[in-house]
Amino acid sequence: MIGRQEEGEAAKGISNILLTAAISACQGGLNVIRMGGIMSAWQTERQAERGDGMKYFIQDFIDVTALVFLYAFVFFKKWRIQGKDRLLVNTLMYAYLSLVLYVTMMPVIVSIPFMLDHPYKPMNLAPFIDVSLGRGDFFRQVFLNVVMTLPFGFLFPLTRGKRAKFGATVFSCFLMSLGIELLQPFFDRSSDITDLITNVIGGALGYGLYVVFKPVTFWILARLKAR
Repeated sequence: MIGRQEEGEAAKGISNILLTAAISACQGGLNVIRMGGIMSAWQTERQAERGDGMKYFIQDFIDVTALVFLYAFVFFKKWRIQGKDRLLVNTLMYAYLSLVLYVTMMPVIVSIPFMLDHPYKPMNLAPFIDVSLGRGDFFRQVFLNVVMTLPFGFLFPLTRGKRAKFGATVFSCFLMSLGIELLQPFFDRSSDITDLITNVIGGALGYGLYVVFKPVTFWILARLKAR
């Protein structure tokens, strides 16, 4: 009788061990499945990001290619005839404006057919509202916008020879910035008067740099022209 009880208890112990092992195996399998699902979702997300990155790269590449061809086959020949000094100044200005276009509106060419597919959002006319309410990044909204148009204030007088004055430079900077702000909503971007104000300030500061370095700059251009 005792032997049968011991055999029964042993069998029950073995059954418990096998049951515990089976449960552990099932849990391990579920963990593997969960991990596989997580890895699959992560891989899908990475692939989507790569796909978006490639799409944006191709869209920007089309615009950059168009700008390069425009420079090579239209402006380069025209500016080269005017002399090396004019070629250098105008090329720098063209490169700068292309960079501004890249930062503010690209992609352009592939977006043109879809410009009217979304509502036009008017410019925010409350200056520095985001910064004052703590909703914005001061560095991005103010400092970078000032820096962006510093080269315009410096290069624009050089493209005009000695005829461009402070007022003409600042007004031209204002027109460029206004054009960008009015066009940005067509490309599904926001428009803000803060950008316009800070861009004009940057252009004015750039003209100040032009005045400071004018003797050296014109000396370099004169030497380049004489070659």
